[in-house]
Amino acid sequence: MFSHKLAYFIAIGGMAIGLFASRSLWSPSVVDPGPPPDFIRFVENERTGELQTAISTYRSSRGVTVALIGAVHVADKVYYETLNARFSEYDAVLYELVGDPEALFSQETEASPSMLRMFQQSLVGVLNLHFQLDGIDYTTPHFVHADFTKEEFEERQKARGESILTFIMKAVSAQAVGKEGQARGQQVDPWQLMRAVFSKDRSNRLKLIVARQFDKADEMFALMEGEEGSVIITERNERAIGVLEEQIAAGKRNLAIFYGAGHLLDLDQRLIDRKFRRSGHEWLTAWMVTKPK
Repeated sequence: MFSHKLAYFIAIGGMAIGLFASRSLWSPSVVDPGPPPDFIRFVENERTGELQTAISTYRSSRGVTVALIGAVHVADKVYYETLNARFSEYDAVLYELVGDPEALFSQETEASPSMLRMFQQSLVGVLNLHFQLDGIDYTTPHFVHADFTKEEFEERQKARGESILTFIMKAVSAQAVGKEGQARGQQVDPWQLMRAVFSKDRSNRLKLIVARQFDKADEMFALMEGEEGSVIITERNERAIGVLEEQIAAGKRNLAIFYGAGHLLDLDQRLIDRKFRRSGHEWLTAWMVTKPK
C-alpha cells in the first residue's frame, strides 16, 4: 500500500532527484555562444513518451574537449549500459558523489543512506527502474571523484543555512511559480495521480506523471538557485570545474563531467566563461514510457 506521502514525493520527484542535447548544433567558429541548450526533456506522441538527457560537447582553442553528460539517478537499465559504453571514449570521467568514493559500495554506505538516496531507491521499485549506483561502473580506472566529502558538504550547508529539506521546498516553489509569478509546467492532477497509484499499470502511469515534471527542470533549477546559488548546485559545480582544471593541467585532453542533469546549465556557463565553445549536442533516452490506452 502506498502512503499519501510517497505519492506526494513522486509528484515532485523531478525536482528532488539530484538529475540530460540540443535543438541545434553549434560550430566552434561561432563567437556568440547564444542561448544555452536544454539538458533534459520529455518528448511524447499518442502512444509513447521518452525522458531524455543530453551529452553536450565543448572545445577549447588549446585542443581540449569536454563533454557534459547529464544523469538521472533512476532510469532504464539500457540507459546506464549505454553510458558505460560511452565513458570508454574519454581520458577521464569526472563524477559526482557527496562522500567517500572508497565507501561507494560498502555496507556502511548501504546501511546509512542519505534522505535523498532513500527517496531515489524508493522510486526504483515504484517506477520499475534501476538505480544509478547499481548501473554505472564506478570502478573504472579513469573515473575521477569531483565532488565534496560528506564533511565538506555538511560544513558548507551549515554556513549557508541550507538543508535537503529547504532545497526541496525551493523545488516546490519553483515548480508552481515562474519569474513573473505565472504558473509553470504541467500541474499534477491529484485525481490522475490517485488513479495511477491504484492502477494495475501503476509503474507506467506514474512514470508518465513524473517524467512530465522533468520537462522544465533546467529552468526550474535556475529559479531554485537564484542569484546567491546553493551548495547542492553552485558550490559542487565549482569543485567539479576545479578538478577539471587539475586534469587538464595533468595533460588530459578528452574529458567528461558526469553530473546530475540539473547541474549542467550552470556548468555550461562556466565552460563558456573559460573560452570553451559548444560543438555538439545529442540526446539519450533515460526512460521509455508506454502510455495507457
